[in-house]
Amino acid sequence: MYICAAAPAKRCSSTKKICRRNESEWKDIFLKVMGTPDVKQIDGMGGTVSSTSKVAVISKSDRPGIDVDYHFFQVDIVIPRVDDSANCGNISSAVGPYAIDEGLVEPVEGITKVRVYNVNTNKVIEEHVRVQDGMACVNGDASIQGVPGTGSRIDMYFEDPAGAKTGKLFPTGLKKETIDVPGYGKSRSHHDRLLQPGGVHQGLRPGHYGDRTDRAEPEQGCDGTHRTDPGHHRPEIRLRG
Repeated sequence: MYICAAAPAKRCSSTKKICRRNESEWKDIFLKVMGTPDVKQIDGMGGTVSSTSKVAVISKSDRPGIDVDYHFFQVDIVIPRVDDSANCGNISSAVGPYAIDEGLVEPVEGITKVRVYNVNTNKVIEEHVRVQDGMACVNGDASIQGVPGTGSRIDMYFEDPAGAKTGKLFPTGLKKETIDVPGYGKSRSHHDRLLQPGGVHQGLRPGHYGDRTDRAEPEQGCDGTHRTDPGHHRPEIRLRG
């Protein structure tokens, strides 16, 4: 069993003997490792924001056709809470390279295929990792909008991801929704949607919940453009959905 704690340029690992026998104590361990609860996470590996306060538990799998099992945990910053009700795509991309470098998967020069079972969602991810001299490549020319620099490309294939928690792509059974939010009224759009392609998502259109959402301050996106997101600025709408 290996623990991969996600924080800038930081990683910790532990042996199967230590982790497996104390599985009921994992969450308490993760809180201490990340330095929670503390908004600065001074006494831990956390990076003070949710995207850098995550933990992946990775082990060699006994499942047919699967290389490694992967269990994701989101560690809160402000309160002592550890959540494993969903998966994380960013951390999923680290599982393949980690498994190769730690010897959980036999490396194949060029591209190594790593079959990953996500414990949170009971779904399979196949990762294609670039390998050189038996190790996962770090450097490369692949880039992602909003992320500075470049790195080695990782191709990820989420097999049959829909309905991991609800059992359906459309959790309510409807492809279009009319959402009634107290204080805002009913949506003026017939294009609002609730989807679960992986996690549960809401599709909302600005201005369709009355003038109050139209006044939300625009937010600058990663690509430098500005957007107004009623669900972001009005959490009561997001929670109602």
